[in-house]
Amino acid sequence: MSTTTAGDLPRVSLAPHEGGGRRTARVWARRLILYPAFFLLCFVVSAYWTFPYDRVRDILVAKASDGTSRLDIAELSPSWLTGIEASGITYTTYPTRPDERVSAIEIPEATARISLLTLLTGSLGGSFSVTLPNGEISGDVTRQGETGFDLEAELEGVDLRSIAPLRRAVGVPITGQVNGTVTLDAPEEGGLAQSTGSITLQVTGASIGDGRAKLRMPSRAGAAAEGDDAGITINRVSLGDFPIRLAIERGTATLERIQVRTPDIELELSGTVSLRQPMRQSRLSLNVRVKLQQAYLDRSPNIAGLLALGELDPRIASARTPDGFLSWTLSNATGSISFRPAGRARSRTRATRPAAGAEP
Repeated sequence: MSTTTAGDLPRVSLAPHEGGGRRTARVWARRLILYPAFFLLCFVVSAYWTFPYDRVRDILVAKASDGTSRLDIAELSPSWLTGIEASGITYTTYPTRPDERVSAIEIPEATARISLLTLLTGSLGGSFSVTLPNGEISGDVTRQGETGFDLEAELEGVDLRSIAPLRRAVGVPITGQVNGTVTLDAPEEGGLAQSTGSITLQVTGASIGDGRAKLRMPSRAGAAAEGDDAGITINRVSLGDFPIRLAIERGTATLERIQVRTPDIELELSGTVSLRQPMRQSRLSLNVRVKLQQAYLDRSPNIAGLLALGELDPRIASARTPDGFLSWTLSNATGSISFRPAGRARSRTRATRPAAGAEP
């Protein structure tokens, strides 16, 4: 008679088909994760290479072009998985008045990339980089509704000569490099007209004029349109280095007073810019005070002669101030930059103001 001990009893597993369970889990992992991921990868790659970039380019050109401006893009191509790259960009602005000229901004290359994180939050945003002939502008932007956006941008070594609208506004060549930052928050309700933010820039090695181009200063409003657009040829004026700071509140950018003092010139600039969409409809009101130094007048006899006869020229006489400056108010309310002398009118106001404690 044999006896059976506990050690001789066969082991019974309470978890049947352990190996089969692991195989089933791997099968479901492939079905739920690997296969969809492979399909998504194939879809993204296919869309990436077959996307109609030429058609998108044509749409962008049509949207940005109208009777007063035109956008041209030589080529539009993909940039990584979420971006596009444009090259050979030219934005041309045509004159709307007889005294204006055609101006163009040339951008060799620009890249924009969508942020997947902003898409998950229900908004549209991303980063951008614009390569200019000299310098670069980069940053991040998030769209808020139809007219709102948040913008953070950085300027690195931007050459003022590449900013055609600036020369168009000034009227003569201006050189120098700009570095700095721009922060702008335009709400969905109101857009730029209700925006807040700041602009902090540092200008280095600036100058204005080249001895050939003329600075046009009409003697009265609308004179340039009537043919009285005689200008003043100015030799190169060194402006040196100076900061530019603007505080933006409820759509109005207030310029902190700029003071420039070089061997060529003393310059003071202050005022405001009322922001509008599109930007070319923004309205500026700037106060400019200029005093040319004797060293500059010695090598610019045409300017020295004009100032010597200033009392005979209303453009100069009415801009002269008691402290030797020439003062103008610049505005673009009529569609182009206009100069309004602000010298004698202001001095008369000061002269007639009663002293403190005096009887009115």
